[in-house]
Amino acid sequence: MIVGAHGTPPGAVLAVETAYLLVVRGVHAEATGTLAQDGMSDFMARALKWIVRAVRTIVSGVDEDLHKLPGIDMAKAAGSQKIVNAFQTRNVNLIKTVATQHLSKVQDVLQQNSGVHVKGLTSKLQETLGVSESRAKLWARDQTLKLHADIVQSKHESLGIVEYNWRTSKDGTVRHDHAMLEGKRFRYDAPPVVNTSRVAQGAPERRRNPGKDYECRCHADPVLPA
Repeated sequence: MIVGAHGTPPGAVLAVETAYLLVVRGVHAEATGTLAQDGMSDFMARALKWIVRAVRTIVSGVDEDLHKLPGIDMAKAAGSQKIVNAFQTRNVNLIKTVATQHLSKVQDVLQQNSGVHVKGLTSKLQETLGVSESRAKLWARDQTLKLHADIVQSKHESLGIVEYNWRTSKDGTVRHDHAMLEGKRFRYDAPPVVNTSRVAQGAPERRRNPGKDYECRCHADPVLPA
């Protein structure tokens, strides 16, 4: 029996993006001398709150889908807490990495234009900020999509669900290789090749479950055991 499910909640993606951007902007303000003393600790605290909000949104959405499954004992739907803890730890470190990289870029701009007041470098500094923010959004989106996929798989397997139908977001940005998997059935322990076109050009196979490939918005529709 195949049951419909939902992909990663947009609100969760936005929340993690907000967390990343908060810290990048905080570092930018600190580096350009416009941040109050101890201001970075406030940015980090706010970022952590956004990450926690994202996690709660994802877990709530997955549980809501599971509640719709006939004959499922939700008390057995476990196995996601370690994933959540790892996600929070990993993303705090990634946010710090993005922030450190941006700080380095700002310092380079300031050193290359020694003697010029910060106000005179507004254009260059804003360009640098834009690049860092774009990278932060990509990292945040990828991490959130993977978290959703990890939680879905963990809860499915804890309920004895080992098969799924691959579902894409069905829009114009779906990768061709992923679109070819739409509606096909797979097992979590035997994920499909998600880069078939590259394999044809000599690249090694890359096997992933829905949401596990880079910035993959696909999700798994659970197939209930007969």
